[in-house]
Amino acid sequence: MADNEQKKLTPEQEAKIPAYREQWIGIGHDTHPTNYAKAEAAMLECYAAANVAQPVHVLWFGSFAGGAVAAAFLAKVDAALPGLVEKATEASKRFLAGERPVTVDGVTVTESDVSSMLETACYGQHDASWLGFYDFFEREVGIDAKPIHGLMDMAREGGWWWPFEGGVVLTEKPTSIKLDERMRLHSVEGPAVTYTDDYAVYCYHGIQVTKDVIMSPESITPERVDNETNAEMRRVLLERFGLERYLKSGGATMIHEDSFGKLWRKNVKGDDPVVMVEVQNSTPEPDGTTKTYMLPVPPDTLTAKGGVAWTFSLTEAEYEPVVET
Repeated sequence: MADNEQKKLTPEQEAKIPAYREQWIGIGHDTHPTNYAKAEAAMLECYAAANVAQPVHVLWFGSFAGGAVAAAFLAKVDAALPGLVEKATEASKRFLAGERPVTVDGVTVTESDVSSMLETACYGQHDASWLGFYDFFEREVGIDAKPIHGLMDMAREGGWWWPFEGGVVLTEKPTSIKLDERMRLHSVEGPAVTYTDDYAVYCYHGIQVTKDVIMSPESITPERVDNETNAEMRRVLLERFGLERYLKSGGATMIHEDSFGKLWRKNVKGDDPVVMVEVQNSTPEPDGTTKTYMLPVPPDTLTAKGGVAWTFSLTEAEYEPVVET
């Protein structure tokens, strides 16, 4: 091992890691307006590091979605195509407007083409997770990360991008990003991510969903829940539809009843069953009525008492209330 190689970080170096982590998380979540000039300078640095001639055409788009369509178009044409920028832009606008596939000047872009571009993009600010690693080791340990300085600057200055010989597609950073407490994309009030071209991404605790799941949960039906083959998506639909509402929609069976309540179970194809315990509030309302509550419990719950005990983080044997409330 060479003398200048370091096997282990010093305590002082380790103490600096959180600051780098926060810095690069901030870069990944940055929503400040994109500086076109700085982003293009970073892009040219990347081309130089790869020893590739700088592109003749620079195409800007407001979102990664618009950029992916343009990139799919560029991948199928020669950079010398007359009107390249205008034609790629037209293809992008028509695709985002819902046209599938899109054909411009004899060049057809399909959903598969666009999906391929989404998987092979340079992710700009969303490459922060690994670029921060090299930034730390260059500044604090002394490794040579000069070949990826351009990528680091692209992360600071722009969104997803696609380099080609002769042309490059660049995109702006989001205008807003909303996260849950675990730093996952999430919003139940609107898009989790928005862009300057009005493209929006809807997410529920990190799972991308269609707009209606967030904005119109009342449109979800039990049949849609039952027919969803993706387990994660089914759980999202269940939560947005409402577990109690789903249980009462039909097909539920009361599997146990005791003095603590009633235990209901509804089987879900390809997933754990929905199990809830029905309990009554022992304290009457001012009008004399008694409220009924449905409490979700683990799918392996066998008794109503066991379900109620679980809601108090107790076992069935441990749960012996003196007075029910």
